[in-house]
Amino acid sequence: MLAIGVLAGCAQGSPDTTAVPSASPAEPVVLAEPVATLDVACADVLSDQAASDLLQSPVSLKVNSADIRSVRDVARLQAGMLTCVWGGEDKTDNSWNQSIVLSVLPDAAADYDAGVEQVDDGAIVYTVGDLSEYLCSYVDANMSQCAANLLIDGYWAQVSSTSVGTIEGRTPATADQSMESLLDTLAGTITGSSAAPAWSAAPGAVSGGFCSDPGSTAVVQTAFASSAYALRDNALVPPLPAADVAQNRAGMVSCSWADGAGNYVSAAVVPGGSWSMASLKAAPPQVSYDAPELSVAAVAGADGALIGCGGSGYCVGILSVGGSLLSLNAPDIGVDAFTAAASATAAAVVSAG
Repeated sequence: MLAIGVLAGCAQGSPDTTAVPSASPAEPVVLAEPVATLDVACADVLSDQAASDLLQSPVSLKVNSADIRSVRDVARLQAGMLTCVWGGEDKTDNSWNQSIVLSVLPDAAADYDAGVEQVDDGAIVYTVGDLSEYLCSYVDANMSQCAANLLIDGYWAQVSSTSVGTIEGRTPATADQSMESLLDTLAGTITGSSAAPAWSAAPGAVSGGFCSDPGSTAVVQTAFASSAYALRDNALVPPLPAADVAQNRAGMVSCSWADGAGNYVSAAVVPGGSWSMASLKAAPPQVSYDAPELSVAAVAGADGALIGCGGSGYCVGILSVGGSLLSLNAPDIGVDAFTAAASATAAAVVSAG
């Protein structure tokens, strides 16, 4: 009876028509450009002074994830990888003589298990994180190289350090200590950092089917006027480092053709990578120490392009095609001929989807 009376009382008088707002789900964050999943700046991982102390040699931050030097950098950033490089003032080929190179890949526990050989490779198993290890190869005070791996909170942090040149006080003990200190720092940084929103490529971007298209060889032979070009196997062989895992995650595909006389043509496609063309045009990268200088060019069938020939005798093109990014390398046939060949290749890449 009590229950009936209560219900009846609720029915008397004017009904309460006040609307109660319902909580609506937050709008997903749409990123125009990808960022590293680990939401931290390289300078906050290691200051220049901290990096110099680890190497016992002056270094400064040379590369962070926002710096795009190649299509590989674009792919790695699309996969959410944090990339940082600290280097000294001297370089040999593409690498600084004193350097710390760091890659941090998210959601990588399985990749860590597949890509890191614990103990079997002689590495010292460390105590920080879920799994960690380091290994230093010390020749003398003029040469030491170290590598380390850390798995924590699903992130795989992979680091290498190189010291070339006389460094006072550098010993096997200080080299080992530098890796232990760096692993401790990385563990604290990763655990104390948040994750940035994920980025996704625009739908419909070409995926790089050109590299698996049976007709691609004929396209290359025609575009570069040589029937001798034959497709080569570019498969990545495990165990893979974190940087290669990131490229695979981004869907990057690559292929190359050789003519048996030392000439080759290579292509790589990063699906959805066209967002990077504005940055590439603003600051054309030096893709390799012996690569030609790149300049903004008009290429039929491309939404934007950088072209260069010369250097050590080859041509390089980076093109925005079909919403994706295409990299093309070939022998130096001159800018005009290479531009025409790049246009024909771009059309075939779009056609292959």
